[in-house]
Amino acid sequence: MDNGYFSNETTVQGLQDLNQKEKVPQPLSPVTARPLILRRPTEFSAAQDGVDSVKDQKNAMSKNTLSITDNRTGKTYESEITDDTIRSMDLRQIKVGEDDFGMLGYDPAFTNTASCRSAVTFIDGGKGILRYRGYPVDQLAEKTSWLECAKLVLDGELPSKDELAQFESEVAADAALPEGFENLISAFPRDAHPMGRLISMFGALGTYNTESKIVHDAATRKKHITRLIAQVTTIAAYNYRHSKGLPF
Repeated sequence: MDNGYFSNETTVQGLQDLNQKEKVPQPLSPVTARPLILRRPTEFSAAQDGVDSVKDQKNAMSKNTLSITDNRTGKTYESEITDDTIRSMDLRQIKVGEDDFGMLGYDPAFTNTASCRSAVTFIDGGKGILRYRGYPVDQLAEKTSWLECAKLVLDGELPSKDELAQFESEVAADAALPEGFENLISAFPRDAHPMGRLISMFGALGTYNTESKIVHDAATRKKHITRLIAQVTTIAAYNYRHSKGLPF
């Protein structure tokens, strides 16, 4: 489910409106590492369902489009508005001559361009808000495990005790790296930047896991997502040992 657009520096105004009254969700229990009662802010639920009652009322009273008049030709064009956003491709219909390519949007710093919709992450840097699947990231960092967060991002909900145990078992079973992979790690200088090494190793794993390119099959995607989550921890451990001159 989509819950809104975001860009590099800011969300579009439609999502910012959802946070005009920021509500603090009930904190995680300090007694346990798992949340007992953790509710998403109500604004997230509204966005996730694609429902904004205030906007629905406004839309019912007015036409939800943007009219653009080209003063060069006097022609007027309309573009549909969704979450206070128009599609840049709608500008292509604005032409002076029939053979023209059409109008383009110019945004070199990507400061006011939405690239996608996200049901995973909500970010408002100006207000210091970062949520995964609606849960504040600071609470997740303090009170849940890494694999709980991974499962949350994948499924949209925090796992139950049994679901987490099953996921941990699946990850543990896939933690081993392909045979000979440590030779690739050893080929890097010990002081090489960790992210550069990690990117290279992810690319290398793709040459071993050729089935992972079947991205339209849900079962195959799940299998390789789990495998990658498992193997990244082993890669990190191997790289640390290599940087310290220790054997694998």
